Amino acid sequence: TTPPRGARGEPYLLNLVDTPGHVDFSYEVSRSLSACEGVLLLVDCTQGVQAQTVSNCLLAMEEGLAIVPVLNKIDMPNASPEEAAREVEDVFGLDGGESAILKVSAKTGQGIPALLDAICDRIEPPARLGAGAHGDAEAAEAEAAEAEASAPFKALIFDAHHDTFRGVVCLVRVFEGKVREGDKVSSVGTGSHLEVLELGLMCPEPQRVGTLEAGQIGYLVTGLKTTNNASGGGGGGLKGGGGGGGKSKAPSIRIGDTLHTRGVPVEPLAGFKQAKSMCFGGIFPSASDEYESLKKAVEKLTLNDSSVLVHRETSQALGPGFRCGFLGLLHMEVFLQRLEEEFRQSVIATKPFVPLRILDGDAKEEREVLSPADWDSVANKQEVLEPTVLATIICPNDFVGKVIQLCYDHRGTQVEQVVLGNLTGSGAGGGGRVMLRYTLPLTELAGDFYDNLKGCTSGYATFEYEESGWQPADLVKLDIRINGETVDSLSQVVPRERSYQTGKQVVTKMKDLLDRQVFEVAIQAVIGNKVVARETLSAVRKNVL
Repeated sequence: TTPPRGARGEPYLLNLVDTPGHVDFSYEVSRSLSACEGVLLLVDCTQGVQAQTVSNCLLAMEEGLAIVPVLNKIDMPNASPEEAAREVEDVFGLDGGESAILKVSAKTGQGIPALLDAICDRIEPPARLGAGAHGDAEAAEAEAAEAEASAPFKALIFDAHHDTFRGVVCLVRVFEGKVREGDKVSSVGTGSHLEVLELGLMCPEPQRVGTLEAGQIGYLVTGLKTTNNASGGGGGGLKGGGGGGGKSKAPSIRIGDTLHTRGVPVEPLAGFKQAKSMCFGGIFPSASDEYESLKKAVEKLTLNDSSVLVHRETSQALGPGFRCGFLGLLHMEVFLQRLEEEFRQSVIATKPFVPLRILDGDAKEEREVLSPADWDSVANKQEVLEPTVLATIICPNDFVGKVIQLCYDHRGTQVEQVVLGNLTGSGAGGGGRVMLRYTLPLTELAGDFYDNLKGCTSGYATFEYEESGWQPADLVKLDIRINGETVDSLSQVVPRERSYQTGKQVVTKMKDLLDRQVFEVAIQAVIGNKVVARETLSAVRKNVL
């Protein structure tokens, strides 16, 4: 709560949501934006506009939110606020008038009072759907009070997490009416009937209150013990296999769903897009007798991360496990790290696999391939489609040649090249910066593309991508055989022109990793029945010296 400020000189209650900047968590950003009226577009004036800044600003524009551009770190010796402001104007068209760019320093506090005033003046306060906000203050307040007294309760669930003692804790934005502890509410999406056990505000620590009203953002506890169904359609729960046949359907909620008073139906809110898995990876216990403990750990972890899609899977080499869908490679890495650190699970993870589409027959019916094991049913004459992304790369001008070559090597097609301003300290030699946009196959990003990009630009490049449809691809399945036996967990789908190179790299690495036996071991990379690469691990001989 702020002291009296802004043009109206009134105190304000500000609900602030911090969003992650990494490309893998753009889904989290979109969820946060759905509960907001406006955003602060923070730009580091020592680095300038970053690739993820462009992506997140476009998301805010699509939501129709008020945007307040802010330059941070103006106290730094190498800061260039004028150049950074020019970049913001050129890239986003945010300049002058109400969109005046603010300059602040979070370290020293310079410009913070003006920033708080700008939030109160430029961003409309929450209003009941269809009601006005600013304007004639007294008339608007009287109208809002009258409407509030008769409006039915309507709230958006924009996030949820699991608490050990209270169960599922939902973060909600109340759009209409009010809700009190003890009220009976229903979910539009799942039809579940729930009782409100606890309400509160985040200040930023949870502070329990008796009522949440229109415009407020707070938490709501209903006593649910699981969020297996609390995702925007398909994430979070274990799928496949047995489970619960004949039992009545348990109450559930879904992130993005609308809550309303039981018996008082309302028009559902728009919510937001369903989380879409960009890559899949197999997770298996290091020992077969640890499967049950891994299963419990995965169930508990998906309570907090509903965007993970989980299917049961069995491997001939690794035994029972799970095939999980993630929002990106970093998301997968964080999930595996949490399994090991929070739940003490020792797991084996397979190479990430990007879903593919197969067009069957003349009818062009589509089906998805979610793992290399599904590739065996693909006929030679069937058309294969792979997903593509529109990648945005911002780097110093000195490294443009290396970045272009890297994108070409990864089957990229250039879409746009824009020269940005000369920002001191933003790159090698303080030269200008360039924004490159490429269409890249998503399968290329599942490898070492990001690491190579950082390496060839000395860490100065920033990278962001968004979905860009599907394109035909000439792909083949590469199997690895050990003494004639196929190891299914090492199979991968690769471009045909790179099959020999990839096969040679894998068998050479396998030869270095495997221990020698008392017999000769043949390591082969095979496409169909054709051997494209082979290494032989020689047998252990007697030492007769």
